[in-house]
Amino acid sequence: MTDQHDSDCAEAARVPRELRSAALADEWLAATHALSTPAQRAKGNSTRARRGDLERWARVLDEVIDRPACEATAPIVEELTHEHVAAAIALAGRLWAPPTVRRMVSTLRSWCRWLQFTEELLVDPFAGPLAPASYEETLSPPQRSIAPAKVDAMLAAAATPAPGRSTMYWPIRDVALFTFMARTGARADEICNARIDELDLDTDPCMWHVRHAKGGKHREIPFGPGTAALLEAWLDERARVLPPPANRRGLADRYLFVRKDGSQLSTQTLDRLVRALARRAHVTLPPGAAAHAFRHSLGLELARHGVAVTAIQRLLGHADPRTAAIYTDWAGAELAGELSDAGLLR
Repeated sequence: MTDQHDSDCAEAARVPRELRSAALADEWLAATHALSTPAQRAKGNSTRARRGDLERWARVLDEVIDRPACEATAPIVEELTHEHVAAAIALAGRLWAPPTVRRMVSTLRSWCRWLQFTEELLVDPFAGPLAPASYEETLSPPQRSIAPAKVDAMLAAAATPAPGRSTMYWPIRDVALFTFMARTGARADEICNARIDELDLDTDPCMWHVRHAKGGKHREIPFGPGTAALLEAWLDERARVLPPPANRRGLADRYLFVRKDGSQLSTQTLDRLVRALARRAHVTLPPGAAAHAFRHSLGLELARHGVAVTAIQRLLGHADPRTAAIYTDWAGAELAGELSDAGLLR
């Protein structure tokens, strides 16, 4: 009898909290809708997607807390703790495709920040060590990629002379370097170890014979005439600026991309250059991303264009086709998520 009474009291206390949380969710959705573009407001897809995300989080938190599910339209604010959110994110990762979870986390994070700003939530659960780590540290390769528009912005920044006296930048090299990374999808260490005599710039298509790949394996990577022209311009500049034997004709097997003193680029220098150019281009890189993100970007772009898994595997040099399949699986889930958000999956 006592247990039943306690349960009834808990359920009675839950209802007002659900109604209050739903009202706060409506207020936040109205605020974000007002800040959206006219085109977004006309479609209403963003607002519907956010509302659907909050409903999903309400169901997931019910399961995390181990209680019967209800028809709540938003999570109960008082239950948005570090522990509950971390567990909910982990559970969501098992229930939905990665693109959906990523959007859901973005929605929940934005709502929690608004709740804290309006003093409805004392502690932002994403400000602690648990919830962010449980999601960001398990980002899949596609989530560490850079969007094509951001790659273009970084290339534009690379072509612009840097202010000040920094010796890290070399525009003609940096444009060729970034384009080569974006078009070949090579690993950072493969880029740094690339040698001039590995390139065939006069063939159709142009070819890079990678001799210093991961695991000592060799592979061939084709690239287009536009990339070849940038490499030619860089090699001519290098021959003009650097004395033998660092120049192009002094020693053909020298490293393709070098510093201004002719020494080999290191992966640490390459990552530092990527992050610096991202800042100059006002591009926010994914968590932990740097030079390797260009590789993930190409893999995802190929998958979006319907390139076969086996072709992606050969190009990127994956030993296991299941690694390359991450990109095609992601692209498929991404398309399904977009169709669902547009209300086309019926």
